[in-house]
This record gives sequence, C-alpha cells and structure tokens, in this order.
Amino acid sequence: MPFGFGASTSTFGSTPNNTNNAAQPQTQQFPPGYNPVVVPGAPDDSISSLNFCPVMQNNNTLAYFCASSWASDVRLWELNTQNGQCQPKAQQTCKAPALDTAWSTDGTKIYVACADKGGYCWDIATNQMQQIAQHDEPISTINVLNMNGTDVIMTGSFDKKVRFWQLGNTNPIAELVLPFKIFAADACFPIAVCIGSDKGQAVITFESGKPEIKPKNYCNEDWPSKLNHQFSCVTVFKNKTTRQPEGFAVGATEGRSSLTYLNPQERKKVDPKNNNSPTWDPNFAFKCHRYTPAKVQVQVQNASGNMETKSNSNLECDAFTVNFIKFHPEYQTLVTAGSDGMFTFWDKDHRTKLGPTYKQGTTNHPLQFNMPLTAGDVSPDGKFFVMATGYDWSYGHEYSNLQKNKPIIYIHPQCVNEQGAEGTAGTMFPKNK
Repeated sequence: MPFGFGASTSTFGSTPNNTNNAAQPQTQQFPPGYNPVVVPGAPDDSISSLNFCPVMQNNNTLAYFCASSWASDVRLWELNTQNGQCQPKAQQTCKAPALDTAWSTDGTKIYVACADKGGYCWDIATNQMQQIAQHDEPISTINVLNMNGTDVIMTGSFDKKVRFWQLGNTNPIAELVLPFKIFAADACFPIAVCIGSDKGQAVITFESGKPEIKPKNYCNEDWPSKLNHQFSCVTVFKNKTTRQPEGFAVGATEGRSSLTYLNPQERKKVDPKNNNSPTWDPNFAFKCHRYTPAKVQVQVQNASGNMETKSNSNLECDAFTVNFIKFHPEYQTLVTAGSDGMFTFWDKDHRTKLGPTYKQGTTNHPLQFNMPLTAGDVSPDGKFFVMATGYDWSYGHEYSNLQKNKPIIYIHPQCVNEQGAEGTAGTMFPKNK
C-alpha cells in the first residue's frame, strides 16, 4: 500500500541556490567516470543519520529514506529504483538537533532521537510528530526491535540509560543503566549493542524475555577488545543463511574497525579464512581509514575573514574517525566511511577490499570527497548506496563554516548488488559469489 503523505509545512528541495559567491559550497571533483546523483534538499547542517525504510512500495519500484540533522529537522525522500530519480517528500522540525532515526517495522513511522532529551514518533500518513520517550540528558540513539510482532523502541542517552518503550505507554517498559554515556547503538532482535564514552560497550540480549546485559559471548568467553581508541559507531550484522544476528562491527577514532561474532566457535566451522589452528580467532580488526599522508580538505574562514583550504596533511593527521558502517542486506558485505571523506566496500568473509578503485591506464584515481562522510545506508533491495557529506567537527569548532561546507547527499552511481568491472566505482558484490 503506498504511503499517504499529510500536508507538509516544508518546501525543502525547491529553494533556489544562494547566488552569493561567498556562500557557494566548494566544488567537488570526482575521478573520471564517477558521476553520483545529488539528492535535492539536503539539510542546512551536518547529517547525523541516514536510514532507508525497510518496506519498499509500488511493487518495489519506490524506496524511501530519511535523514536527521544538526539543523534540528528530519527530512524524507522518495527514490525511484527504476531510474534513480529522487525527490523530497516531507519534513519535520524538532526543538533541538535530531541525533538519530529509526523506522518502524511496517515502514509507516519514523522514530527520532533528539538533543532536547525527548524521543519522537513521526507518523508519515498524518505528518504528525508526538513525543514517546524521555531521558534526563540528550537522546543520542534510537532503534526498533520487533518482538513477537510488536515494535519496541530502544533509546540510549548521555544519561547512561537505555530505555525501552511501546507506543501508547508514557513510561518505559524496561530500563538498563550502563557505566558509560551512550554514543551509538544498533539492534536486531534478539540482541542490541551500545557503545559510548571511555570505550564503553554493552551487548544486550532478550533471551529471558526482558533486556539484560550479556557479559560474555555465546561461548562463555569475554568479549574481545580489538580497538585501542574511542569507539565511534556500531552495526549488527546477520548470518546470510538464517538472517539472524551473527555479530557486530565497531568503528573507532583510530581509523580502524573490528568485527565480533556472537558465537566464535560456530563461526570457525564455516569461516573461509580458518587455518585450522587451535588459536585462530574469527574476530578481527582492520585498518580502513588510516593513511599517510592524508588529503581531506575543508574550507575554513581565518581571522581576516578570508577563506582558506585546510587539509589533514597540514594537521599531520593520518588516522580518521570511522563515522558509519553498514552491511548489505543480502551479501552481508560492508561499507565503512569516515572523516577522511572516503568510503570502502569490504568482504568480511574473505577479509578483502572490494572497491572502489579507479584506473586510467596505469594511473590510480582516488575517490575522495571534499568533506567527511557523516552518514549513509544501503537500500532494502540491496541496490542503492546513499551517503551524506558534511562537517563532522573532527577539526574542532573553529573550522566549521556552514556557508562553504554545506551537507550534500549523494547516490552512488553504480548498483551495489551487481558485480562491478575492474577499475570502476565498486560494488558490494562479494569476492567469490
């Protein structure tokens, strides 16, 4: 059944560009042959989350995705999966920066985590927002777990609490107190994973019928610690056969990511990289956003009011925060993206890079955006990869300039569920499919 959109108070996507040259965003140059689609109507401040609706419409020809932003709004787009055309559909304004979003299982509602300490439900059919959650500090994460056919909304906050809500209840149905401020979380019934301050990590299970912290993995072993610095993002991945949660990936500020399996002994039986050594570990970490030298450039305004280019090589920085990790819904390959303005597709089973790689003759052309990649997602049919660029504060507040560093949302120009030719944009098609 197609969506019914209520009357929107927004005209985003139809506002003409500012003609003042001083306010024009910096020009992005791409490698030869790479022509991503620019999504109209991006927010005016950095995008904090970007998520596809799990349900497609009109015989799978229409997909929908939303973005929350530090401009205190949530926006919704419609993507035609036949021709790749994208158009804005609706917008809601929040009282404070919107930090995260999650879709209801049936795709009719968007849940919003807000810095005003509230969680909200946007009913798309009526275009109405109502508060459904409350914390003592800003809500940084919001996720949905479908339990016995009913959606349970999980919120995490800087108040170190994880709360669970159901629509119609003004009080949480359950609560967990963690020893850290919650920065990011992901959930796929029957597990959820939270990360936060001081390298905090908590795996939550629902095996007993209520949420409980699981201190050890399913082999009764301590959860491995593969990363050295602050965690920045987390995503649960699934078993390709059973479609049940199999583990989770964590990104960190050191430009590395780790993959952790819930049951490493079971993973050993099927892992193609297993060398049959008794000490071999299916859990691993890998470098994904570490370079020397680095070339990310942002436009900054100096004390005299003039614009100048600032690059990471000037700052002698070669490690970049991993801002998001997303998995392909069918192949369970993954994409990592970070403050270096680069994304990479990976095959976790064969522990190898899938792309992108660009070559003209013997010349390599790096695919690097002018600004950090702050959020992204893969469509539920596994066909489209959408990503957002914007300032992620990795240089500090003194380098923020929204006139020059306006957020932009791009659609990757190649279908990521198809096998890509060598030296092209790259896809998430696995190595030995």
